[in-house]
Amino acid sequence: MNPIAFSIFSFDITWYGISYFISFVSINHFTVRKLSSKYPEKQIEQIMSFSFFGMIVGGRLGYVILYDFQNLLNFKEIIAVWNGGMAAYGGFIGGITFLYIRSKILKVKINDILNAISLYIPIALFFGRIANHINNEIPGRELFGMYHHVILYSIFLEGMFLFILINFKNYFSILQKISESNLFFISYGSIRIFLDFFRATESSMFYYFTYGQLFGSIMIVIGLLRSIKLCTYRLN
Repeated sequence: MNPIAFSIFSFDITWYGISYFISFVSINHFTVRKLSSKYPEKQIEQIMSFSFFGMIVGGRLGYVILYDFQNLLNFKEIIAVWNGGMAAYGGFIGGITFLYIRSKILKVKINDILNAISLYIPIALFFGRIANHINNEIPGRELFGMYHHVILYSIFLEGMFLFILINFKNYFSILQKISESNLFFISYGSIRIFLDFFRATESSMFYYFTYGQLFGSIMIVIGLLRSIKLCTYRLN
């Protein structure tokens, strides 16, 4: 498919741009509504805008550093988000960093924001992976005698499955005591470790251990440590 959805007065509107727009509007709307009983809407909207900007910056820088290092000093290429190429983990780091800074300034509890956003991040992952699919990015590879369309696995697992798991976690007794953000860290990290076995574009760091699997492992550890800390706090 053509990565350009349509043009307005010679200005190209890409599927990437559409996915960013839908993701931001959706997550911002639902997060503000989720926290409206605890915080003023304008505060949450400011935090969300700041965090989204950090996600774009982090995602793009992460991609260039990990997969396109020759353009690290090429400022025009770094800011060309419309060309595609975003690292999910870079986006998480950038988004959380900017979210933390703005939350501290506005005196909003970071865990409240993280837990609310974690419910809706799969929306962004879903539309982001669809844009990847349209742009013919993230090809799969042959494994166990068959070719795996990993991008379709990603759309389902990172988008639909993760959304259902986090939003309906209270229906599962084993998940009721874990926070939304910690469940996201653990689940997304596990999903990425699994999916990277089927990706053809990942650069291996140590045998078959990819960048995605490395950061996925870190996310799992963070989620587990935060869960242990929360349980210890509740017991005390």
